[in-house]
Amino acid sequence: MRKWWPLLLLVLLAGCRGDTLMINSFETDADLDALTWRCPYWIERTTSFATHGGQGLAVEMPPGEYPTLELRDVPADWRGYRYFEVDLSLPELPGGELFIRIDDQGDSERFADRFTLTVPLTGKPQHVRVPLERIERGNGGRRLDLSAMDRILFYLKHSDRRVTCYLDGVRLSR
Repeated sequence: MRKWWPLLLLVLLAGCRGDTLMINSFETDADLDALTWRCPYWIERTTSFATHGGQGLAVEMPPGEYPTLELRDVPADWRGYRYFEVDLSLPELPGGELFIRIDDQGDSERFADRFTLTVPLTGKPQHVRVPLERIERGNGGRRLDLSAMDRILFYLKHSDRRVTCYLDGVRLSR
């Protein structure tokens, strides 16, 4: 029995992964480097909306069509997790909608080849939790490949004024 203990311990340790995989918590300058945006956006870390760690992200989105924040450096393999989660707030847009788009093949032109979630905004801090099986089903076209995820976009369809979007704790959980 004694000779099996090291093997059993290795098997148990190999199966123990954390319950959460943080995609971005916006704590460091390197976290900001994982974002893609266009001028005239204003992006900065903030302590006024921090749900994980000491800082969150404040994005001042300009007026116009499809103001978007893109997270490019996301972990490719989402298998083994059950949920995609994010904490967000758009206090200036109660009754509006934020869209979360997730791609596994980069900039997919076809709506059917990606996942899009519409988040009704309350004007207060919100926690969004989406089962990965729902994301995998996509928008009704092909199934997304959870072992090859590429990017996450947060966007508005239209804004007639500048609005601030707060994000924190973009993550996967079990």
